[in-house]
Amino acid sequence: EYDAFVVGSDQIWRPIYSYKPITLAYLDFAKDWNNVRRVAYAASFGTDKWEYTPRQAKACAALARLFDGVSVREEAAVKTCREHLRCEALHVLDPTMLLKAEDYVSLFEGQSLEEPRGQLLTYVLDETPEKARIIREVAGRHHYEVYRANSRYEDGFASLEERVQPPVEQWLKDFHDARFVITDSFHATVFSILFGKPFVVIGNANRGLSRIHSLLRMFGLEEHLVHSVADLNLDRDYAPDAGRVNEVLEVRRREAMAFLKNNLR
Repeated sequence: EYDAFVVGSDQIWRPIYSYKPITLAYLDFAKDWNNVRRVAYAASFGTDKWEYTPRQAKACAALARLFDGVSVREEAAVKTCREHLRCEALHVLDPTMLLKAEDYVSLFEGQSLEEPRGQLLTYVLDETPEKARIIREVAGRHHYEVYRANSRYEDGFASLEERVQPPVEQWLKDFHDARFVITDSFHATVFSILFGKPFVVIGNANRGLSRIHSLLRMFGLEEHLVHSVADLNLDRDYAPDAGRVNEVLEVRRREAMAFLKNNLR
């Protein structure tokens, strides 16, 4: 009953994060179906290190060759696909960036949501003392009040009220309204770029740095990545070049839509 399957994106092809078995993320369940198209859009390994076992690699390579089109989210993944999956892949935008900023604004406009609780928005997935220092340094330099885009949902010692996550619309509004963003998250970096916010992204090796490097390089924003307070340049405003960002987005969106249309016909 299906004409096509599209698999992706995020770290769907990373064994430690993905389905068990990983072959399901390569559409193993449909391997004998001859009347469907198979497309990978912005599939991600999350890291430039090969984490598959030899058995997983052999099985997934065979499945990848059944795909009509393969695209990946990181530059490094193009080489990974060629060397380990024996298939060619196109580097494309994360799907969240196929939409424009105004598309996301339309989701929260007119809703009864909280107004900004400060100027410096943080979205930190893995809190550490060094990340807290970075936040304090930037907040102190600009005299910003700090507020969070996420709750303390992973903190087992926090109260129940503190662990309730905000709705997606509030999350988007927080990024839209912020004057500065500090994060260690890939998608928080994406929305900082889309909304044109000054931002700093703190390297988070455990969750995969390859995707962050690739995203920042695409827009010429490599200097927004820091690993410690020593990497901060408090004299920078860390605002993205809006003209360059929009130019890259326009070109990349056309490429992505052409890939999808060509492989889903």
